[in-house]
Amino acid sequence: MKKIILIILTFLYAGHADACSCGWGGSFLELCPSADVVAKIKILGYEDYYEHPFAEDATPLTLVAEAIAVYKGKIESSEIRFRGDGGMSCLKYVEQFIIGKDYFILYHYEKIGEYPGLGVCGEFDVEINNERTVEREYLSFWESHTSVTYVDDFEDDILYTLNQCANESVLPEDNLALNPQTQSCEPEVRILKFVLLCLGAIIIFIFIYSRYKKKKNCQHSNKI
Repeated sequence: MKKIILIILTFLYAGHADACSCGWGGSFLELCPSADVVAKIKILGYEDYYEHPFAEDATPLTLVAEAIAVYKGKIESSEIRFRGDGGMSCLKYVEQFIIGKDYFILYHYEKIGEYPGLGVCGEFDVEINNERTVEREYLSFWESHTSVTYVDDFEDDILYTLNQCANESVLPEDNLALNPQTQSCEPEVRILKFVLLCLGAIIIFIFIYSRYKKKKNCQHSNKI
């Protein structure tokens, strides 16, 4: 019997490892432009508890939060629910969020009727300490970094990073929409980068060609 239980646990662990095989997606500010929603939230509580057959305590699967500010995208309600990991998906556990605390969070829209997931393959959320500072631990080129920033400064960094993607107003009531759709402004950024790259290539070509012509003229003058 013990061998059977061990085999089952091994199978479940292997399934969870396969489901959560993902690389580091980037820091919070790096992920902002591609996210559907970037917001500041307050954690209200947990819902939808799952009873594990091999654990004493149940695991909450749903995180309930209140939107404080919405920097990008639209939300259906000021009260937002998120899907967490129940042990078999590549999501963050709901209990990792502390009730009563504020967080910066970003996420992608899901199918109608589904809650957005708590991303784990990158810095999808940032905890706010004492409503004043943001202490972050994140990866960059496979190295761990820790930084402490004032909340106001971090908000400015978010808005600066979003640029034209940022909402005109960050008030939740100004950014409500039924069944919100993805409105990414990344293509405009890519086009701008492409244009700048082309201009740079043209300038380099003109510079090299002018140097070549000058050198050729000098050689012709020396022969004369």
